[in-house]
Amino acid sequence: MDFRKTSYNRGIRNNNPGNIIYTKEAWQGKVPYEQNTDKNKHFEQFISVEYGLRALMKTAISYVQRHKRDTLNKFFASWAPPHENPTHKYVAAVSQQLSLAPDAPFPALTKDFLIKLAKAIAKQENAPDDSVIPESCYHTAYQMIGTFPYETEKKRK
Repeated sequence: MDFRKTSYNRGIRNNNPGNIIYTKEAWQGKVPYEQNTDKNKHFEQFISVEYGLRALMKTAISYVQRHKRDTLNKFFASWAPPHENPTHKYVAAVSQQLSLAPDAPFPALTKDFLIKLAKAIAKQENAPDDSVIPESCYHTAYQMIGTFPYETEKKRK
């Protein structure tokens, strides 16, 4: 789906439901900088919402695996830092949606958990427009990730 030519909010228009800030990261499905129509080109833009959700999930995996941001408080201190967002409200809302205490360690990064986390982030970043993202887009985005080692490492410990 492509929402770029709609009246939806920025994250939906950019096919970037996580509102990932523009970087030089060579994301799959990334709209080239020269073609990015985001005002001030501050946020990444993707060719479809599935690619934006894929980037959201891959970023979440990186936050947990590489940066040890494995609780909601640690995770959102970086994802939605206090200088940009009311982080404590963001954490409280996601905590309720995931039924996970703000300082509780994340469970294994399973398909179900990553999709729930992506939905919670999309809701916080884009409500009420997050409801236009079909469930199938989350599943497709997860499939596009490929394999990653977090679950296997966690089982070994």
